[in-house]
Amino acid sequence: TPMPGWLEEGLATIVEDNTRTNYSESSSIECREDGWYGTDMNGNWGTYPFQNLTVYDASVPGIYYYYSASCFWVYIEEQYGVDKVKQIIQQVVQHRLPLTENFCDGSQQTFFFIRDIVNPVIGEDISSVTRSRWGFDQFFSDCQ
Repeated sequence: TPMPGWLEEGLATIVEDNTRTNYSESSSIECREDGWYGTDMNGNWGTYPFQNLTVYDASVPGIYYYYSASCFWVYIEEQYGVDKVKQIIQQVVQHRLPLTENFCDGSQQTFFFIRDIVNPVIGEDISSVTRSRWGFDQFFSDCQ
């Protein structure tokens, strides 16, 4: 899909959140303007900054990236409503390529997730928010 990988993982993380599913084995975090609140890898509660989703640091637990990316979806839901999240997902499905094609080969990258899917669905450019919180702008792709 045209959705960058970390945002796919964030969507999966938000779907399994126990406050949404009542499944007791999953974890729950609280998304805030400057980071997320929850437990670290040792079970200690605290506030952690969002990870820059364009740069992977192997010394940072992967779940911190998942939680940061899930907060992107929480932001969309809180600011624009759950129907906008659904519309974004519908647009992603509509723009997916056949399995034989690849966005990253250079020939198919004609549109971008934020610029061409999210911004039109919500009716405004959120690049300043995504840049300041998660390190990406309207041209972020999983090919970077």
